[in-house]
Amino acid sequence: MSNTSWYNTYMVSDRVRAYHEAAHAVVAIVMGIPIEQTTILYTNDENGRKIYGHTKYKDLTDASHEEQAGIISDTVIVALAPIYIVDKIGEGELATLGCLIDYERANAIIASFTEENDREKLLTKAKHKANKEVKKNWEYIRAVAEELLVKKTLTGKEVYEIMTRV
Repeated sequence: MSNTSWYNTYMVSDRVRAYHEAAHAVVAIVMGIPIEQTTILYTNDENGRKIYGHTKYKDLTDASHEEQAGIISDTVIVALAPIYIVDKIGEGELATLGCLIDYERANAIIASFTEENDREKLLTKAKHKANKEVKKNWEYIRAVAEELLVKKTLTGKEVYEIMTRV
């Protein structure tokens, strides 16, 4: 059983999902990656599997090759961001499960565009940057998470508006 299917068999609290998805959304925005929406509701992924919470990024197929390369690197940082909220929200093991999925995703992204001998260095650099961004933007993450707990789904515009009010 993959980590994804194992994670999806557990009922993770709305609070955990809200902070997890808020970390993705806020770090994406500060990294310059536009988002369409973030939600803590059950949705289906691109393969039709039910997933718990999701942050959807805007289609960037019109971006230049150079822009896409930078976005891919930033996407790794965005994928890793929720790892650094676990200690702050105190939910332990269940909060960590979703982070395992994101860690696998970050590794897959890195593997798709780097040589094997560069992967660990890039991953270490991305983890450091993700941790830094979560610490620097914690008040934004907290505010977005609290709003997600109320509304369940936020557009990218709503996330940005919340960030401008904090």
